Amino acid sequence: GSVQWRANATTIIAKFCYTFNPEQDHRAGMLNLTFHAPPEARHLGLAYLMLFDDEDSSYGDTSSEWLAMSCHERLRHTRNSMPINWRLASQPSGQTFHIAIRQKVRPRWWYVALADCSGSASGLQDIQVQFKASMSNDSYGWASEFSTDKRYVLLVVGALACVYSCLAAAQLVASRIIARDAKDDRARGKAAHPFARILVAGISFALG
Repeated sequence: GSVQWRANATTIIAKFCYTFNPEQDHRAGMLNLTFHAPPEARHLGLAYLMLFDDEDSSYGDTSSEWLAMSCHERLRHTRNSMPINWRLASQPSGQTFHIAIRQKVRPRWWYVALADCSGSASGLQDIQVQFKASMSNDSYGWASEFSTDKRYVLLVVGALACVYSCLAAAQLVASRIIARDAKDDRARGKAAHPFARILVAGISFALG
């Protein structure tokens, strides 16, 4: 992804719903993020990668209190924060962060933010920065890259596709029977045939 870097602003760049782990170290998942900045960014001031979760004491979303906070006040609300090294981020390989997400009570939304804490806009021009984020839930196996709220999406879509495929097959058989009755000059078959075609088309579009 990409985002416009703004002076003295905190910008949410990604969110992910992590599961929970009540065992041992409570590690629920991982966040891997690589941050790229253009060469002219190497002279920028203090900045952070920040992590918030959905607790009231952390991310305040768009509340007036949250919007009025300074960068350093928001730092106190983070679950984790790491300084951005502009010289490293402006190199071709960028700056990479590997962060273990730990929680033990319930699934929660986590928010990844970039924050400028330089305290001054002098000499700072809005620049475009690039990032690549990979988030995963450890216990989900093949579905580890699915957010908790979307864990069963493929299973639900697969089940619905099977149901609609069966309906489409049954309707095709019924349509052929109705078409045969129409050829036999039966009034009921002639009347039903157009509706059968519409139903087949509707089911086909639903599958598509």
